Amino acid sequence: MALAYSYIRMSRPEQMRGDSLRRQVDAANAWAKARGVLIDESIRDNGVSAYRGKNHTEGALGAFLKLVTDGVVKPGSFLVVESLDRLSRETVLDALPRFISIIKAGIVIVTLVDKQEYDQNRLRTDWTPLIVSLMVMARAHEESKTKAMRLREAWSAKRATAAEKVVTSRVPEWLFVREGRIHRNPERVELVQRIFRETIDGDGRRKIIRRLNDEKVPAFRNGKEGWQPSYVAKLLASRAVIGEFQAFRRGDDGVRHAEGDPVPGYYPSIIDEFEFLKAGQASRSRAAAPGARGQHVTNLFTGLAKCAGCGGSMVVENKGKPPKGARYLVCAGARRSVGCDNRRLWRIERIEREILSQLRRVALPAAAGSAPAPSDEVAILEGRLATAVTRRERLFDLVEGGDEGAVARVKALSATIGELREAISWPRPTRCWRLRCRPIPSNSPSSATSRRGSKPRPART
Repeated sequence: MALAYSYIRMSRPEQMRGDSLRRQVDAANAWAKARGVLIDESIRDNGVSAYRGKNHTEGALGAFLKLVTDGVVKPGSFLVVESLDRLSRETVLDALPRFISIIKAGIVIVTLVDKQEYDQNRLRTDWTPLIVSLMVMARAHEESKTKAMRLREAWSAKRATAAEKVVTSRVPEWLFVREGRIHRNPERVELVQRIFRETIDGDGRRKIIRRLNDEKVPAFRNGKEGWQPSYVAKLLASRAVIGEFQAFRRGDDGVRHAEGDPVPGYYPSIIDEFEFLKAGQASRSRAAAPGARGQHVTNLFTGLAKCAGCGGSMVVENKGKPPKGARYLVCAGARRSVGCDNRRLWRIERIEREILSQLRRVALPAAAGSAPAPSDEVAILEGRLATAVTRRERLFDLVEGGDEGAVARVKALSATIGELREAISWPRPTRCWRLRCRPIPSNSPSSATSRRGSKPRPART
């Protein structure tokens, strides 16, 4: 007996509480009963959009298509959907090839709304149902495109008022919205401030989260899984802690892009700019350095040895144990046959011996001194400079598209970048005076008056 697979998709989780699920399930069961076939109802994508094909790249539909490719789902099986827009809402050029590939694999696609069955044997002699399928695909994409455009316009209007009022109830985990105002959650604010203090004091992310988990401190997200290093890293990089709001939108490529300029003072500030940049500097200073890693010395030249041919990194290739074998350095690109043909092997043992021999002639105490850490003033300026450069890069695409407003913002940011670079080169007394008496343009909320009833903390001087 042939087997039918019912595919049910809802783009928003709240549709589970409505009639969409019942309607799709009942229609599929009624069709299966009328045809006298068994039905598998396990293929469901809840809260998964088909506008950009996420359901076939990450969802249950993608897993089903892999089973078809692997031969687990046999030819002659049915794929039952309410309508073709359940399968895809992509452009016709993207949706049609996938639709045809399913049919050519021997799967019969059944659409319940218009009572169509797309079978390869039928379509070889009668191609007219394909005209209907093209119309459905085109309509589905246009509906989603129009809806996305209207939603984007609505959000753009909201973002334009972000400097005057709260535009969304979604705020960082240490804040909450009540009666149209953003308020601090004192316990969570103290926890965020603690994480910043411990980072500045020299603790790494893993040490911090281990301590929090040992103390049974509930995580802001996924409480059962505890604190994660990735979340602490995200927290330390979030300018929301200094009160800044940055709107984002999801582009046609499915990637989130910054929308417009950041809004200083939108959130109540819980960390001043000095502490924010200090924590960022402390975190970057612990980045992995070149050299050996792990408990055993496997490669003293990790991150140091470069290929003379392409400039790429060298990696270890183990040819076995001595005396017949040895460990060698080889170009990573050449090893993968990507962009380099320098396949020469360098025996690590001989390189180490030569390097250590030459080091005897070096005055190690004088050479081993590390560069002095940048002053707090320089750290602040460099942090502002990095932020300004990142924002300017985000605007380049808009400039290329002819956005005159973006051109003006790029010019303003370029002027700020020039001032910051000049300030970093000043002698320390001048730099200190300029930072305290006439600050370089920044986005610190500490100088802004909150328009939401919560005054930011004053910046440290």
